[in-house]
Formats: sequence, structure tokens, C-alpha cells
Amino acid sequence: MNMKRWVLASFILEALVAVGLGAQSVTVLYLEGRVFAGSGDEWISVGIGDHVPLTGILRVQKESSIDLSAPGGRISLVEPGTYVLHDILQARDDPASADISAQVMGELKRILNGRSANQAVTGGVRGADEAKTADHDWVTSDAAVFVDAAKEYIASGNYDDALDQLDQVQASSDEESAEISFYRAEAYAMAGKTHQAYKILTSLAPKGKEAWAGDFILLKARLYLGSFAPRAAVDLLTDKASVALGNDSQYAGAYYFFLGLGYRGLGNVAQERQSLKRVVTISGDTGLGRTAGEILKGL
Repeated sequence: MNMKRWVLASFILEALVAVGLGAQSVTVLYLEGRVFAGSGDEWISVGIGDHVPLTGILRVQKESSIDLSAPGGRISLVEPGTYVLHDILQARDDPASADISAQVMGELKRILNGRSANQAVTGGVRGADEAKTADHDWVTSDAAVFVDAAKEYIASGNYDDALDQLDQVQASSDEESAEISFYRAEAYAMAGKTHQAYKILTSLAPKGKEAWAGDFILLKARLYLGSFAPRAAVDLLTDKASVALGNDSQYAGAYYFFLGLGYRGLGNVAQERQSLKRVVTISGDTGLGRTAGEILKGL
């Protein structure tokens, strides 16, 4: 056993002894860049397959990310920072947090699926059916057909089929390439493949005039919130407010809901309350409005 592994094993053993040998741990499933486990002045680089006790602390470096197999489900960390595993699990497993997380995902799906339904065209449905055959020469120059088909598949939850459609597109411009990449990120995100989605989203920089720019802001904010990075979510939403709010009321309701959850993660109750009050005003008697109202009652 090399020195790095020996020190890491010793760190884990000491933690287990401190809290009892029955303590659980998380397992590293995916790693990109460098992530360290430890505390104080003792930090050891972790690798895929390593186990870190639930009492442990992880430090994610810049341009790094990690997936962990944890009790109750997978955890993804995509932003630089220091993460206390016990706090993350406690926040995730809180019943109220679980209800909020479900509402976040549901609202995002509702917005994106509504967009797909509004923008879908007959050609898109035709592309979804015929692009699966060996002969689809009639649309080889029409990227829009495949993109519309991918939107339809995303809306129906067939994410692999959506990715298959996008893989067949030959973009004719940088703008078209960026749009295709966004929908690929959306398919990955909805399928729960956070790292693939995040990697694509960080490579994109919409100017704000694109039809998908508002969706981009909300999707990226949702990934931040789901990866325990509320500061990044708040910074994104406040910096890109005009883009995210430039569509319609359902975008505005989701925008302020996500912003409120970001402030909640930062412990800023005043800003959380202000944001959620706007959700109630905008969304009214909808699932989102009612959820915001319930959160406000507990503040």
C-alpha cells in the first residue's frame, strides 16, 4: 500500500473508531480534477473507489467535481469549496428539503416541457420517427428537425433517444452548435447525469438573446442548488436576472423560487422571504405558489 492510501486508510479508520465501527461511509464513484478529504492541516487526495466516513469533510478544488454513493442516493459536488458530509446528508434528508427539491425539479420540467410543446412542429415529430431509420437523407441539412425531435423526447422522458437525435445533427454555425449543446446538457440533467450536464453548461456563454437563454439560466441554477452550491446559484441568478425574467410569468415564478432557495442555503432569511413572497404574488394558486407559501409559514 502506497503512502497516500495508507494515510487515507488511517484517516478513515480513526474516524470510524471515533463514532463507532458501525458508522457508514460514502464511496467515490466519479472524480474529475482533485478532491481532498480530511480536516485542519491534514488533507489527503481521494480517488475513485475510496471510502470517506460520514463524519468527513471534502474539499473540492477549482475545475474539479466528484460523485459519491451515499446512504439514500447519489451526491454530486461540482463547485469548488469545502463540504461537510454530515451537513449535506442532513439537509438532503430533511423531509421539508425533499419536498422542496421535488418541487424544484417538477417546476423546471414543467417550464421546459411547456416550451417543447409550444415550439414543437410536425417536422420534429417526423424527425423523431424517421431519423431512427437508416435512411434520413431528406433532413441531413436541417438541424432544426433533429433538435425539435430531441425536445419531444426530453419532454416525454426519453433522454437517451433525445441524445441520439442530437448526435445526428451537423451544426452549420456556432450559434446552432451552442443550441444543440444546451439541449444535450438538458437531456443529461433531466436524466440525473449532473457532471455531463454541468461540463457542457460551463462551456456555454449565451448572450441573452437566444431562445434558450432563459432555460439555460434556470437549468444551471437548478444544478447548483442540487449540488449544494447555493452561492453559485444566487450569483448566477442575480447576474442574469434580465435574461431569466425576460420570458413570461412562469419563468419569473421559477426564477424567484430558485433565488429564494439559494438564499435559504446561505442562511439569508430576509432575502429568502422577499424572494418567496414574489413567487406567491406571481404564481398564485399553483403548485409553486403554494409551496412558496408553505415555506414562508416556517420562516
